Amino acid sequence: MIERLFGTLQDRLVKEMRLKNISDIKTANNFLKEYLPVYNKKFNVIPFDNTDVNVKLDETVNLNNYLCIKQERTVKNDNTISYNSKLYQLPAGIRAKKITVEEHMDDSVHIKYNGNSIEYKEITKRPVKVAEKVIKIRKKYIPPARKRRAFAYPWRQTFNKYFQPKFSRAADEK
Repeated sequence: MIERLFGTLQDRLVKEMRLKNISDIKTANNFLKEYLPVYNKKFNVIPFDNTDVNVKLDETVNLNNYLCIKQERTVKNDNTISYNSKLYQLPAGIRAKKITVEEHMDDSVHIKYNGNSIEYKEITKRPVKVAEKVIKIRKKYIPPARKRRAFAYPWRQTFNKYFQPKFSRAADEK
């Protein structure tokens, strides 16, 4: 119903304002004061049944959790997030990669992870990482164990060295 009203107003109202050469806001507001009562009188409809069909909300339902702007943010390594050009520091125990930031209608900011609120504080600049002095322990050099050379093994030597016929000197002298 309300969409039909907005469509009608956007169509008819603009045409009516053009016909009357209205181009500034002050004149447009004055025109609305006389146009809306005529429009309402022409299109007003009396409902068939006057019963109220609105459902009352349960007291446990908090509409602020639904009527807000929700945005997902990534938690940096220093447990900070940025939202609307502001930095927020989260507690050190949070291991979440992604959290939800809710901005309520009263401009309050709430940070949630898996539906649970997380405490935070607003900071002006990122925390400075304290550089830890790393001491490298150098091991004493121990040379590798001495390997035996390959030619020292009999099976690695040439065939001819071991299987050549041996001649004695006595046989040469004869």
